Amino acid sequence: MTATRFEIEKFDSETNFNLWQVRMMAILIQSGLKKEVLMEKTSSALWKRLETLYATKSLANRLVLKQLLFTFRMNECELLRDHISQFITILNDLKNVEVHIDDEDQAMLLLCSLPPSYKSFRETLIYGRDKLSFEDVKGHLLSRDKLDNELHLDSKTNRQASVLVASKKRDKRCRYCKKLGHVKADCYKLRNKRAAESNEEDVAGANLADENGDDFLLVSTSDNTKLTSEWILDSGCSFHMCPNREWFSTYNSVEGGVVRMGNDSSSKVISIGTVKIKMHDGTIRTLSDVRYIPDLRKNLIL
Repeated sequence: MTATRFEIEKFDSETNFNLWQVRMMAILIQSGLKKEVLMEKTSSALWKRLETLYATKSLANRLVLKQLLFTFRMNECELLRDHISQFITILNDLKNVEVHIDDEDQAMLLLCSLPPSYKSFRETLIYGRDKLSFEDVKGHLLSRDKLDNELHLDSKTNRQASVLVASKKRDKRCRYCKKLGHVKADCYKLRNKRAAESNEEDVAGANLADENGDDFLLVSTSDNTKLTSEWILDSGCSFHMCPNREWFSTYNSVEGGVVRMGNDSSSKVISIGTVKIKMHDGTIRTLSDVRYIPDLRKNLIL
């Protein structure tokens, strides 16, 4: 059986609209348009009517969506922004079948969906709080993701520059340790020896990193205080932390804030604010939500 084709002229200002409308309605009905939606006048009303008729709001569908939400997990190699976007899609699907998830539960479910590498971030974010919102968690995650991307880009640039410098020094011999590959001014043995003699414990730990050790971010300052003027790049911390009160350009006191350290000790957070730092390329970046923790001896950047 072949389908019947109907042709109707395009409506313009010279066409009799009433006659054109009757013909169009007849064609739509003949083509399979349901009478249940025939009288809807706006696209919004039509959409709601279609949802009422066809949207599946059964118990089984609600169960599937809830199970998807409660078991939703992020892989270590997955992009954070993609994970958050998928999480919000599930929440919207649940809302469409009239399932309401409390805002605090949304926040906790998002935190629980993160991989093990976010453990410290998760614990620090909820420690000492009375309430937590989904937008708060999402905002902190996106801020961390943005800064991670910027720092990784800077780190990649620095590593490329280091390779160029290293290639030039490859044939040079150190006058101090007699080894090839560096000059006396860059000799780690000599610098470690001098640091030990001056007994600069914390500064030595930051300045004299071994070639095979963790990366750290150097930030130039004009302040010659006893505290180190370097920012250590620590992917294990959940927030930027700074013991230098005078570096804060904005400063908001907080009460009850505590940060758990890597050695299982805890340090009190006095305030939260912003700090401006100078990068290797001379650009100035502003760090937000920096914790002022006087007990620290190093500045940590996540």
